[in-house]
Amino acid sequence: MTHTNKEKKNEYNRKYRLENKEKIKELSRKYNLENREKRKELNRKYKLENKEKIKENKRKYYLENKEKLNENMRKYYLENKEKLNEKSRKYKLENKEKITETRRKMRAEILDFLGRRCVCCGETNAIYLEVDHVFNDGSKERGKGLYFLYGRVQAEPERYQLLCCNCNRAKHLNGGELYIPEQGWVIRGESIMRATTIRKPFSRALYDKADGKAKEIIRTYLQEQGHKLKDDKEKYSCDIEGENGHGWEVEIKYSWKGEWPDSWRDVRIPYRKKKLLNQKGEDNITFYVLNNQCNEVWEIRGTTLSSSDVVEVSNKFVKEGELFFSVPVLKVKKILLDKKGNM
Repeated sequence: MTHTNKEKKNEYNRKYRLENKEKIKELSRKYNLENREKRKELNRKYKLENKEKIKENKRKYYLENKEKLNENMRKYYLENKEKLNEKSRKYKLENKEKITETRRKMRAEILDFLGRRCVCCGETNAIYLEVDHVFNDGSKERGKGLYFLYGRVQAEPERYQLLCCNCNRAKHLNGGELYIPEQGWVIRGESIMRATTIRKPFSRALYDKADGKAKEIIRTYLQEQGHKLKDDKEKYSCDIEGENGHGWEVEIKYSWKGEWPDSWRDVRIPYRKKKLLNQKGEDNITFYVLNNQCNEVWEIRGTTLSSSDVVEVSNKFVKEGELFFSVPVLKVKKILLDKKGNM
């Protein structure tokens, strides 16, 4: 089709739509009614396969249209206040157990997203943890409920942090000056307290030293197992990405020399990898930990990692302790390789 013909067709279609609005609307309505279950299934499947994409699009749209959306919500509520309140009251009466369970799950997800740890004292018991507004602007959101908070925490995580009830009270009594956002540290008096995600400083030299070697070995192994992998020159969320969407994360444990010591009862994965579990889904990611010689490997499924305990471990990089998943060796698979990645 030539450029001119294409323009003519587009103009014809545009004119047809304008002249047949009601007819098109009725046909669309009829189709939707006749194919309701089919459309629901297609939508459900799409949402399951594109969770992260949908979430990111929503977050981006909210940030770009924040003022407009908030104003529309406020206006709609004011114009339909009685109707919405009655609808809400009726729903709550008829769905008490469902609402309780949904709120419990949402609160657990918020705590996980923010590190499940008080940024001031390190408290991890969920009973005592509260969501705090870093910039002391919580009054703007007061009364909007957990559903609103759930969306905002994911859209603008830099505005929120976890404090235990004691530290939250201390921040309030101290005029809101417990936290310095620019530094990411919690301050009480003149002493620096630990932040939520204490971790060793990122080292480009260590990363480059380990990453290329380990990834090459595991890529060879995965290809031998029949996996089709994407081009490793591209940048992905995981170290290695499969064409089917599965991801593999790879690291070398330099303190593991030779065979795995009997006294080491668990394999430790940095808790910051939690973000990959959230991005990929626990069924779509596998972690590999190689020894110093790269001839022995622990294979850890995402489902195994997500169900493992989280512990705080001091090391030479972080004296006060870094958070790790503690995965029992009895729950993971060991693979023996040569240095080319062959079994």
